[in-house]
Amino acid sequence: MPEEPIETPPEELTFPPAYVEPPFTPIIPEELLPVEYRNATHSRDGMVDCEVNHPEYGWLPYSASAADETDFGKRVWDAIDPNDVLPAVPVVIDLHDYTAKRRWEIETGGLSFAGATIATDAQSQTKVLGARVAADADPNFTTQWKAAGGEFIQLNASAIIAISNAVLNHISTCFSAEAEIMGQIATNDITTVEQIDTAFDIALAPPTE
Repeated sequence: MPEEPIETPPEELTFPPAYVEPPFTPIIPEELLPVEYRNATHSRDGMVDCEVNHPEYGWLPYSASAADETDFGKRVWDAIDPNDVLPAVPVVIDLHDYTAKRRWEIETGGLSFAGATIATDAQSQTKVLGARVAADADPNFTTQWKAAGGEFIQLNASAIIAISNAVLNHISTCFSAEAEIMGQIATNDITTVEQIDTAFDIALAPPTE
């Protein structure tokens, strides 16, 4: 008796999933996107320091200005509400540090002698001292001295002694002025950097004839 053929079930047919239309996402031009900002503070140069929300990098520091000609800069400036901007943080200056700094600047800033500017930085002070030692030891000593402007001047022993005396007096006056100003700061007679500058100007003013 012949064998009956074995029936195999038909292969299961699979169909791709039905296509679903994705939701429509409109493409908004960047110039129409709202500008997000935070922590806006007036700066001392008339700008507004803040943070802006970058779509890719997140919150980034930014200084907005009315003079900014870039499109983004204009958008940020226009978006900032003046009522949201905090006042500038005042700068606190240590008057003692400022006084010491001004004394050093004046001390090492040079002095005028016989129409030439003599350098008075630390290295030049050492050179003046060395020349003074040589002049004291030899009344006939002469040297070519390079002034702060780059020109050379011929100096004899008496001129070297006069210059060294002028440099010493300049340095001494600077330190005396600093000490006087420090005392007036302690008694609150000097309370601003402008008063410190004025005090140094008066102390270092050339004598009137």
